[in-house]
Amino acid sequence: MNSRDDINLWEVLHRHRFGLGPFYMGGAVAGTAALYGALDLSAGQAWTATAALSVTGATWMATRMRDRWRR
Repeated sequence: MNSRDDINLWEVLHRHRFGLGPFYMGGAVAGTAALYGALDLSAGQAWTATAALSVTGATWMATRMRDRWRR
């Protein structure tokens, strides 16, 4: 068996990252909803947590993407 025969899931997901974007977003939304449901947050706390997660995600994207055109 050749080492090239192995499937690296991370490389496959990274290679198709733009086409899989809606699935990534859906997973993030579902995970956030499950977390909020498990923590039993009030509406104000949920909005605050969502704002904090959004700012964190935007900051992460801005620092990770080198090419301004992709942002």
